[in-house]
Amino acid sequence: MASGSPAQAAGCSETRAGAAELAESGDFTEPATVSLGRGDVTLRYSAAAGCAWGLLSGLTPGWDFRGDVWLDRSSDGGANWEQSAIRKVAPNNHHSTYTTAWSTSGFNAVRACGEVSSLKFKQQTKKNVDLKKDRIFGHSFTGIHCTEWVSV
Repeated sequence: MASGSPAQAAGCSETRAGAAELAESGDFTEPATVSLGRGDVTLRYSAAAGCAWGLLSGLTPGWDFRGDVWLDRSSDGGANWEQSAIRKVAPNNHHSTYTTAWSTSGFNAVRACGEVSSLKFKQQTKKNVDLKKDRIFGHSFTGIHCTEWVSV
């Protein structure tokens, strides 16, 4: 797997604002979703803009887990791929997040991936522990799950 820096493509504003604008316009489809058990990862795609982005939703707010979502794109149907930056959702009062829009120009397949991880708290012997300050990230609840590859 190669990690890449996406290039700007005509029609696709490769920003979080670009993904938000496309979502607000309704000019997209949701061709694939995968359940993480504690939330869902959905691939969103706009053929008109030549953009795809990933959405992680359905998380229950609380300090016991954290969610990550990212997008993969491929020019050979998924045999090799580039991974977008991972977008994390903070566990406190947030139940969803989405990735930056990513151009599909020059690629023939995309998928969205995600994972939900637990937060473990350090055992403390002192009183008045600040749980936010003293927390550490723990093991994955779900493992990594990806939608199927979708042709673009």
